[in-house]
Amino acid sequence: IARELEMVQQSLDNTGTLRKSKEEAVEEFTKASKQAKKTQRNLTRAKLELEEAVEEEEQSGSPAGLEQVEQLSAAAAASEAEVRSQRARMKRALSSLARFEPDFPEVMVHLESALPRELLQVWRPDCAL
Repeated sequence: IARELEMVQQSLDNTGTLRKSKEEAVEEFTKASKQAKKTQRNLTRAKLELEEAVEEEEQSGSPAGLEQVEQLSAAAAASEAEVRSQRARMKRALSSLARFEPDFPEVMVHLESALPRELLQVWRPDCAL
């Protein structure tokens, strides 16, 4: 009971470590979410540029076009790696944020699709994204 009372006091106190940790998790989730969307848009652009370059190279058949295709292919691969990295960061942030839901149910508003409370105990974040 003493431990639970301490947790409740930390939850209600603006200077409590639990509240600070929750706020840090919300901030990290927000940053990770924005960055993940940005890297996904960059990947989409890179793939479109690559497709256009491939089409142009097929039509012209010039060596310069082939070199451009190779460069854009490398850029698209780098973008894909960045997307994977950001998804992993997002998964970690999501797991961290969901950990606070029992004490701070309001954190669920930060998620695009909130999980039912009953599923939090069996939720597997590695399968979520």
